[in-house]
Amino acid sequence: YLDERDARCAIWPEAFIRLQMSEPLTRLTLSWPDFERYLRQLPRPVRKDYRRHCRLASEQSITVNGCRLSEQSSLDAGTLDEAARLISNVEGHHRSAHNPWARATLERAGMVDAVWLKAEIGNRLVGCGLLLGDGGHWMMTLLGLDYTVRYAYFQLVYAAIRCAMEQGAQVLWGGTGAYELKERLGFEVQPEHYTIFAAGGRCLQSLGRRLAHWSN
Repeated sequence: YLDERDARCAIWPEAFIRLQMSEPLTRLTLSWPDFERYLRQLPRPVRKDYRRHCRLASEQSITVNGCRLSEQSSLDAGTLDEAARLISNVEGHHRSAHNPWARATLERAGMVDAVWLKAEIGNRLVGCGLLLGDGGHWMMTLLGLDYTVRYAYFQLVYAAIRCAMEQGAQVLWGGTGAYELKERLGFEVQPEHYTIFAAGGRCLQSLGRRLAHWSN
């Protein structure tokens, strides 16, 4: 990901094509020692929303837990099936492209720094997400939701922030979408939503330039 200045820099050879991504990323810089102190610095209306969301989730018996994955503690086949279904729900809800690597990513997440987040009502999975770490940077990805259940999403976002802090993260990347909620929670919308690529053949170059023309 590049910002606009770097993407338009003259150093890129002619064969390289600039594309503007459809949605910018969000980023939360974590400068608090724990989640409670993070909550205390939020504006009063946001803290009120947090307490309300927690109360409404509790009334539905929604619980959210985070589990550090390893090669020895991977997700079982049944959980992977349920997670894939919930991730597909989110893709359909937002009319976004299907991610063909979602299941494989979850299967192999234990090979890197990863925390599996799950929202449940009893033994029923109603929401999920994956936190992936790289040094001090962690990223929220592979959100899955059961849209017949409300407030699980909020609990997953709060849990992601808490877990990232517990893992010693300096920055939490929040992905795209839900910008209003994330900005209220302190996330910043990042300008780095340009990408540069080079195509190997004339047909791909032509297609890339058409895409670049539409996106820019």
